[in-house]
Amino acid sequence: MRRIVALVLASAAALPFGCATIVGLEDHQLGPPPEAGTPATLDAARDANDDPGRAASDAANDHSSDAASDGNPCSACPAGYACIGGQCGDRVVEVAASDTHACAVLLNGELWCWGKNQLGELGVPASATQGQCGSFACRPSPGRVPGISGALHAALGSDVTCVLDGAGAVRCFGSNARGQLGHDPTDDPTCPTQIPTDGAAPGTQACSATPTQVAISGDPPVAQIAAGGAVCARTGDKRVFCWGDDDFAEVGVLPIPAAGYVSTATAISGVDVSAGRVAFSATFGHGCGLGFFDRVTCWGSNLAGELGHAPGPDAGDDACVLGVPCAPTAQAVPAIGGSYLAAGGKVSCVAKGDGSVWCWGANDAAQLGNGASVDSVSHPTPQAVVGLSNVVTIELRFQTGFAIDGAAHVFSWGFASDGALGVPASTITCSPGDCLPTPVHVAALDGAVQIASTAAGGVALKSDGSVWAWGINDVGELGHVPGAGDQTCRDGPCSVTPGLVVGLP
Repeated sequence: MRRIVALVLASAAALPFGCATIVGLEDHQLGPPPEAGTPATLDAARDANDDPGRAASDAANDHSSDAASDGNPCSACPAGYACIGGQCGDRVVEVAASDTHACAVLLNGELWCWGKNQLGELGVPASATQGQCGSFACRPSPGRVPGISGALHAALGSDVTCVLDGAGAVRCFGSNARGQLGHDPTDDPTCPTQIPTDGAAPGTQACSATPTQVAISGDPPVAQIAAGGAVCARTGDKRVFCWGDDDFAEVGVLPIPAAGYVSTATAISGVDVSAGRVAFSATFGHGCGLGFFDRVTCWGSNLAGELGHAPGPDAGDDACVLGVPCAPTAQAVPAIGGSYLAAGGKVSCVAKGDGSVWCWGANDAAQLGNGASVDSVSHPTPQAVVGLSNVVTIELRFQTGFAIDGAAHVFSWGFASDGALGVPASTITCSPGDCLPTPVHVAALDGAVQIASTAAGGVALKSDGSVWAWGINDVGELGHVPGAGDQTCRDGPCSVTPGLVVGLP
């Protein structure tokens, strides 16, 4: 099973009245429940840092509440629901994914998750999970996470789930083996790391299925979150705090602690998030921030030039685990800027205001998307991803890339094994390797407004509120029982073509 995870922060700018900005989506409201005879309305406010990705869904996904002119059809909405187009709002407004589980945030503030649950990452103990996928507890269909209400956004890492609520607080649950729940793991209960299948006692690690609030110095409201081996949060006062895995100085602490992690939220020095954008990758972890005048700053691993400069001590890098060049303090990336930012496996990308996409870092699985053959050298100078235009949002994780253009068309490139890119094997053009060096249109995902990619696959939210998934499915991360209609791929059952996730409200 794949264990490498990279992820990008869910874009979330805290707004008044419990509203927030989501990648590719309209703002959504989680205010007081509607009173009888008074339909709830959706906040149309957009601050100066609103995500251009939402433009893809504006026409098809107009959330302006016109319930009053329609005879108030939402007057009987249950408490906590809002009115969307004349219907009570329990629809999905955001998706999030890791390498082994996925979640959906509903407009009413509920969180529904599915996939692996060996360490409580679905918000319930493994013993309370009926399903078993191989040697792991799992729930291969969506279920509501108990104890979560008022959720605005979710961010998932390997065996951990974090939720941002309307008050700007972050709560996490799942594994705490490396401090990713934001507190000392020595006081946590332990969970078996797998279900014993041969009579031998499995290993254990610290975990908690109960959502626990993360303490951040000064208690500032959080505007963005991300989770991988480490967890990061951008606060409303334009700082970035990280906690968890620090093998590559992704938490900003060097020398690396003896334990290899930091369990206290720690501020990253030098990062510019004045424009309200942060991207974070947990594959050889590095992060980047987007500041005024499209200025990009990055920190963490620089194995292949993903920080925007040639790796090594001559450029000011230190040495982290395995001698990987790294920088605990964010540094400016020269000669590049953009309106949207993403980070993946040894690669960073920006979507520019003119709709083009530029990437820098590794190209060992064609993740630069520049049409060139794969190689094992660093590419610290940004290069254009070929064949893309009018792009409004991008998503990276591991060695895959996705872009959504203004017509809500989805394009993918990079690592392609196990159906990771949502396209048939006949489209694979790399030799050697399973990858696509040039973006290809994923027609099955037309209408998507947000994508949360995994190490080998992804989950997409379309403008009609439907959720689609593809790629590896060894622990039910596609929302159905592994093997049920799946193909046989290199690493287990998979779905090359995106399929509808059923069982969500």
